[in-house]
Amino acid sequence: MKKLFLAWMMLLAWCALCPAQEHGGAAAKPGHEAHVVDPAPHPTVPENPAWVRPVVTLIIALFAIAWPVGAFIRATMPEEIPPSHAHDEHHGHKDPHGDPNAGAHDAHGHDAHDHGH
Repeated sequence: MKKLFLAWMMLLAWCALCPAQEHGGAAAKPGHEAHVVDPAPHPTVPENPAWVRPVVTLIIALFAIAWPVGAFIRATMPEEIPPSHAHDEHHGHKDPHGDPNAGAHDAHGHDAHDHGH
C-alpha cells in the first residue's frame, strides 16, 4: 500500500511540474492547415496566476501532515477483539437445524432451558 501511495504521489508531483503545451506553433505537424478560429468562448489563463503556487503548496502540506498523523492514529488504535461466537453457532442446543421445540427436553424429561428456576 505504501509503494502504491508513493508511486501516486510521484506521479502527481511529476504532473504538477510539467509545462503546458502550446497549440500550433512548433508542435504543429507540417502539411496540416492552420485551425479555424472557433468563435465560442473558451476558458483563458488568468491574468494573475500567483495564487496557484500557494494553493498547491497548501494542499501538499496538508497531505504531508495528514500522512504521519494517520499512521500514528492507526498504530495507536486498540486491536479489535474478534467476536466470541458466530450467530450461526449452536450453543449446546440439541437440534442443529434451529427447531425451537426439538431438544427442549433432555432425556430425563426436564426442560433444557429451565436451569432450575
